[in-house]
Amino acid sequence: NRLGESFRDTDICCQYKEDILYIFMANTDKSRLNILEHKLSTIMDTINERTFIINVFYWELPQIEIKDNIIFWLESITGDIYASR
Repeated sequence: NRLGESFRDTDICCQYKEDILYIFMANTDKSRLNILEHKLSTIMDTINERTFIINVFYWELPQIEIKDNIIFWLESITGDIYASR
């Protein structure tokens, strides 16, 4: 609920895996990521769990690699997320 209240109506927030949440932000330039960072920091400040860690990754869309296979692309970027831990 806290995340949903923090984003615009045009943003899509969905839990992809138990430990991965994707936020799709239409028409958001990379230069505006600082706004997202601030929103997430505000939410983090309300969480009293010391082991809670948030990592943010950014991909611009559209990407040629996606073509018509969004599932393959999501699995690929999910692999990138796990590999970076």
